[in-house]
Amino acid sequence: MNKLKPVAPDQLPRTLASYGQLDYTLTKDVICAKLQINISEHRYLLSHLINEKVVIPSVFMLELAHGVLAKTNSKLAERLLSQPQLQWRQISATRLAYLTGGEQQTLYFDWQPCQQQGDYQLTVSYDKLNQQGQCVRPKLTVLTATLVGDAKNTTPNLVNAMPSGELIERALIDDFKAQSPATLGILFNNLTFKYLRCPKTQALWCYSDLRNSRQYCLQTEIEPDFITPVLAAMSAVQHLPFYGYLDKAIALPSHIGGLTFYGDRQNSLNHQGKLVCQIAPAKTSPLTNQGLCVDVLVCREADLTPILQFEHYHLQPQLH
Repeated sequence: MNKLKPVAPDQLPRTLASYGQLDYTLTKDVICAKLQINISEHRYLLSHLINEKVVIPSVFMLELAHGVLAKTNSKLAERLLSQPQLQWRQISATRLAYLTGGEQQTLYFDWQPCQQQGDYQLTVSYDKLNQQGQCVRPKLTVLTATLVGDAKNTTPNLVNAMPSGELIERALIDDFKAQSPATLGILFNNLTFKYLRCPKTQALWCYSDLRNSRQYCLQTEIEPDFITPVLAAMSAVQHLPFYGYLDKAIALPSHIGGLTFYGDRQNSLNHQGKLVCQIAPAKTSPLTNQGLCVDVLVCREADLTPILQFEHYHLQPQLH
């Protein structure tokens, strides 16, 4: 077995994965990477709490995985990351990635080819620590997903062509916040408290403002290089429990059927502008026995330019 290959600290791009100790092996297009991070440096993690514990959001696991892939500086990374669109399928968060036991945390990113030619399977795991910082479950899997290797350009479909509907009162939003088990810190709490609900289509338009977010993700870098518009994705995810609440149940995001990052995904407006997202019942399965199933489209508010879309995002009524 090949020894882990240290990554030079001055290699570009300076993604989130650059702010930690990264070691990896690359053998026959199989990548096994180990990333050690410090929570104080990766302070965006402190803005995402569930049951009063730090949890790594799934969209940030994918962004870190993109960064790890880029740092290999390989032909595989160039082929996958240079696609006009990045398309993920079957994103499954098998369990919540609770970060306890101290500042230093260890994550693992394993990439291997799928049977479908060109596609790649990603497995994210971490060393689960107890409160004393001792590893009690090494390399515990927390997320699996498939990156499409030959993504075709797609165009999103809006349930409502333009934002419209009944304005939801602030009192209802505050009532939801008092009941939700998830707590967002100031970095991710970028709501403008404007929601429009269309009873006919069951669509919900949600507004966010990402100004003053990017520069606070890391402690030592004010402008990290994002490979995907991860802050835009996170802004959409934070609206999902509220959508479930309107359906009379506190629901948290779970399995994701698909996630597409559209072209121009590194535009600065995607990281620091005003956004609007539409949440609506998934076309093929609006309701499942396990909870709600929705599609989510995130656009720039000014001109409705699409940034990303979640497909078949399942909302579970309780934590597992």
